[in-house]
Amino acid sequence: MSRWGTLFTRLAPGRGEQPGSAPGEPDTTVLVDEYDGLTLLRATEQAVPGPQDAAELARSLGAEGGRTVATVVVGVDGPVPPGLWTRLGDVLDALRGNGTTTVRLVVSGAGSGTPDRPALAQRIADTWGLGVIAPEGNALLVPGGTLFVPDAPEPSGGWQLFQPGTEPTPLGARHPAPGWQTAFAALPEHTTAGHAVRPVPAGVLLQPPGTPPPVPGDLCYAVPVDAAHPTVLVGVPGRGGGARIPADDLAALLAALPAAVRDRIRVAPGAEGDLLPVVQEVTGALDIEVEVLTGPPLAVRAATPDDGDLAAGPVLVDITGRPTWRPYVEAVMCHPGSSGSSGGSGSSDEGAEAAAPRLLRWRSPVPDAQPQDAGVVRLSERWQVTMTRSGLALGPAGQPLPLTGRPVLADQLAVEIGPSDEPLDESCWTALSHVLDYLDPEAREYTVLHAPGRSAEESRMLRRLAVQHGVRMPWPPTAGADPEALPEPVGAEPPAPAGGDTPAPDGFTLYRDRIGGIVQAANAGRYDDATALATALEREAFTAHGSEHPTALQIRQIRAHVMRLAGHNALAADLYRRVAFSLLVTSGLDSVDAEQAAANADACWRDTGDIALALRIAPSIIALRQKLPGPDGSWLRAAERYRDQLDTAHAVAPAPELPSAVPVPVPAPTAPAAVVGPAPVIAPVVSVASVASGPGGSPATANQDLPVPVPAPTAPAAVVGPAPVIAPVVSVASVASG
Repeated sequence: MSRWGTLFTRLAPGRGEQPGSAPGEPDTTVLVDEYDGLTLLRATEQAVPGPQDAAELARSLGAEGGRTVATVVVGVDGPVPPGLWTRLGDVLDALRGNGTTTVRLVVSGAGSGTPDRPALAQRIADTWGLGVIAPEGNALLVPGGTLFVPDAPEPSGGWQLFQPGTEPTPLGARHPAPGWQTAFAALPEHTTAGHAVRPVPAGVLLQPPGTPPPVPGDLCYAVPVDAAHPTVLVGVPGRGGGARIPADDLAALLAALPAAVRDRIRVAPGAEGDLLPVVQEVTGALDIEVEVLTGPPLAVRAATPDDGDLAAGPVLVDITGRPTWRPYVEAVMCHPGSSGSSGGSGSSDEGAEAAAPRLLRWRSPVPDAQPQDAGVVRLSERWQVTMTRSGLALGPAGQPLPLTGRPVLADQLAVEIGPSDEPLDESCWTALSHVLDYLDPEAREYTVLHAPGRSAEESRMLRRLAVQHGVRMPWPPTAGADPEALPEPVGAEPPAPAGGDTPAPDGFTLYRDRIGGIVQAANAGRYDDATALATALEREAFTAHGSEHPTALQIRQIRAHVMRLAGHNALAADLYRRVAFSLLVTSGLDSVDAEQAAANADACWRDTGDIALALRIAPSIIALRQKLPGPDGSWLRAAERYRDQLDTAHAVAPAPELPSAVPVPVPAPTAPAAVVGPAPVIAPVVSVASVASGPGGSPATANQDLPVPVPAPTAPAAVVGPAPVIAPVVSVASVASG
């Protein structure tokens, strides 16, 4: 698939016009491309799907059944010339003559029909005596070369096999069908907590309640199909990612699958956020191992320019769904903690610690260095670089470093340099420069060097290297200056319960000692330590009290404040924004606490120094201000003005060139109707050409008079099919009626 954002023209059939071409008229309008077992017919050079898409599909399908199965793809970009239908008839004649028994017709809607008007695929099957595999809805070419029908009328529907004179056989939404397809088709449409379970090419997508179904162009359609490993994508961009899904819901979904399928599941975030804590709860609840990916596995081109094959690899995405950087730790295996599983609640026992995940797959940041161990590359006699889920860690050779710790952030590839008691000298600068030289170009804008506790001279050298290599370092704390005080809880004290009982302590009382440790680390400028402590406390509070409890929300605001002190304003803005939305749900539009959290989110957004990043998070802040617009809408208008200023100051950089799923457009015999515009920048889908579109853009059935090619005569005195030998193109109605 050519690139992100590709979407193709959908055409509607004309009225009162009978297409056709004069007998003997030369055919100069149809381009024919032949691949191994696949024929692409195109009306023009610009028609889609194009040769690159068809070649990828041909590589994926391969030579099947001793060449008894062939594939025909139709590409259009406007009105379909009559010669295309004539050429399709020639292709079908040739395939039948070569011994082909089944034709895969990649044309959207070719399998859709009604009782009184058979589908186009059925009519071709009856007329040519061939089996025809065709979609009964819109067809998509997914990166990696799989065909998918997103709008199948039944869970088992989508692609169908048509045979002469018989009812079609459903084959499922994906074609060729992976072995796990039947098990996934049997899953319910919603989880207990209301998350929607949507079929996507790679498996299923868990969407938050109230989220509209995905459409071609959404991120979930960019994930290639893995025939051996189905994927559960969790979350959609801009809706808090998958980190907020209840562990019970994910555990129930996995438990509903057959053991043979469940053992091969991969769980991946469908948006921003880290699923590791949730999956660790699930492994404890079910007492099983579960593979978790660091980001959604999108299709990326091979490193060798001459190799056109695609490979699926995790790519982190921000809150708008825009791809940012490829993690070096691609997948880990979560397994139950040493304390055992929980007692049926779906989450770990309060005292149980999650077991450290095991590294499964990783990629080296330095291709010319030899791996020393799993996830570790030796750079010199003294230094090594270790892969972490949040980025990389440079440290002394032979010293083990944790795989987890720092949070995984889409807007930051963290390069940690340590430990602080290890002096940094020329050998360190050489090793660090070697790593930075090989950074992926798209990752440089997100790379941040972290080296807390360093001397002034070491810090100056690190800043110099950061500038030379086009990466960043956090803003250092001002010497002798006290950081801002941690925010006090806003709002009135909760009323005392009846009977004179002591009120339940709030978060600041309940976790006073833990918060004191966070404050102490922040005051000392040890923001990495403060971040780790705040993140751990937030996770504990959410587990103990629930994600909407006032105590949990107070602790989340402490973490947000630490993020702001550490210079991570975009993340701080997102945390405050989530708190504000939660308070709006639990306390209503008049909540003073919600207004304060929204004001903090707004302020952190404005302090985001990266204009491109500020623009990417602007929609989420505007959405919050639409809920809390301020007096006469003044706060909302101010936010919109600031967004416009950002837009003027900086043009948003295009998304990285990643393969996309291609919607196959709908060919029409006459002039085009409305054109479906380009999809959002993250859009990943190629749509397949369709016989026509019905009202509202739905796939047409045989109710319209569409041209159907006529098979060639088998002998001079006999004609196969009902049409006269001089008529190269006839209508669907004439073939159907005989």
